Amino acid sequence: QLYGRSQWDEKEGSLGSLPFFMQGVLRELGDQKAYDSVLYQAEVQTLTSFFTTRTYPMPDCFLASLPTLPVPHEIYVGMQGPSEFAVGGVLASMNFT
Repeated sequence: QLYGRSQWDEKEGSLGSLPFFMQGVLRELGDQKAYDSVLYQAEVQTLTSFFTTRTYPMPDCFLASLPTLPVPHEIYVGMQGPSEFAVGGVLASMNFT
């Protein structure tokens, strides 16, 4: 999984640039597959403001675009996987060549 390893690269990766404590928490929660935990969800929200919207608080237009029903979330997880910081689901084994 080149994408996942690249995210954690100390020089080039977005996750590798985080404070060591935050990296440790993300790795531990990922190892435990605790994607529904309150702490994991808080980390996702914080990192979304760092890397996706690049502003805090997140703009209303972005928040309005987030899924509110379980079905869109289930589709996303099926494609991307449960972790925001690694590729899983069907995209993990998809051949893009």
